[in-house]
Amino acid sequence: MAQPTPRRAPDGAPHRRARRLAGIASALAGVIALAALIAALRRYGATGEPALYRLVLPLLAAVGLVVWSARPAWLRQRRVLALGAVGALLLSGVAALPTVPARGFTVAVIGWAGLALAFHWSAKSTDAAAAVLAIVAAIGGAEAAYGLLVPTPPTPDRGAAVLGGLAAGTYFNPNHLAGLLAAALPLTAALALAAAGTWRRRRRTWLGLALAAACIAVAAVVGLAILRSQSTTGRVAAAAALGLLAVLLVARLRPGMARGLSLSIAAGLVVTLAATAAAGMARAPLGGLEASLSAQGRLPAWRDTLQLIGDHPLAGIGPGMYRWRFRPYQTEQLKNLYDHPHNDYLEVAAEWGVPAALLFWGFVLWRFTRATDLAVRSPDPLRRDLGLACAGAMAAMLLVAFVDFNWHIPSTLFLFLTVVGVAWGLDPHPEAGP
Repeated sequence: MAQPTPRRAPDGAPHRRARRLAGIASALAGVIALAALIAALRRYGATGEPALYRLVLPLLAAVGLVVWSARPAWLRQRRVLALGAVGALLLSGVAALPTVPARGFTVAVIGWAGLALAFHWSAKSTDAAAAVLAIVAAIGGAEAAYGLLVPTPPTPDRGAAVLGGLAAGTYFNPNHLAGLLAAALPLTAALALAAAGTWRRRRRTWLGLALAAACIAVAAVVGLAILRSQSTTGRVAAAAALGLLAVLLVARLRPGMARGLSLSIAAGLVVTLAATAAAGMARAPLGGLEASLSAQGRLPAWRDTLQLIGDHPLAGIGPGMYRWRFRPYQTEQLKNLYDHPHNDYLEVAAEWGVPAALLFWGFVLWRFTRATDLAVRSPDPLRRDLGLACAGAMAAMLLVAFVDFNWHIPSTLFLFLTVVGVAWGLDPHPEAGP
């Protein structure tokens, strides 16, 4: 009887070469994305049309490199397929529409690229996730240092003399810098804990301790820049995010309370959003809060935006079209032309429709609650500290969105969704990694 031919063991050399090539492609994608982001930050966050396209094209090239280098099995994961479907939908909008209506889709593609790239790297390894968050923290530190060293000049094109001398970094307005730094501060503080913990666990060199000291120094610079920006929103969001870090650290002593804590925080954010909408619809005086918001033009804009949403609840008015479609609804401060309602939640609902807004913000809130759970319950100490960093940064991002439009500044949107992507990639999943 003939014996079956034994199967040959797979040759390891081709697999090693493929993995090495994939690593090189992934690293090159990171370099391309970082270079494009730095160039965008030098142009007020890529808010102008030329800078916008100089940011999105390299990011698409970086995503293409990642897709080309990824294993087919990873590309067939359900969450990767869903992410790809969203990207294809956004790109079809960019390709099918003229330049002005396509702008909103282009900004969304930039955010999607940040989410996709960060998810890929973070699902690959915990060390890669830590590197991505460290780069985001370093960008925040560089912006803070620039804002402290080069304060805003009191010129008319920078918001009149009232903004002169404040820390704005490379942004047009100090509030926009403060919105970014409010997320960078808890992120950097949590990374300091992660670096110190790595040094304690591995006991190899003093590198971990040096990294922890560097993170503390960056956090100090970021905190000073937030104060120098004189942004109330930035200070409140940063303080609330640091408070969340303290609560999560205490919760580690009682991991059983993590799930209830996550749900409580999520419920608090939803209640705050509902209160914001109620304040926008309210006609009765709200005391000092109403006076403050009305003086800044926010409360009237919220009221009129809710009317706009009511007239276009399902499909919205189109991404990026708020500046063109809001004017007929504007009832107060008619001398001012509103590009944004200073509330990202309302703007997303107005432009994309209520169903799409619920899907997007529901996804972000889901990742936030999962990050808080990861920060307390993960058995891996490094993954736990990185979850803490993501939770703190996302808390600040979600709070700032109530009274500003940082989620609609292209470079800031990229950084924000990069953090969301890291939180997503860190979450354990039964399917194989990249």
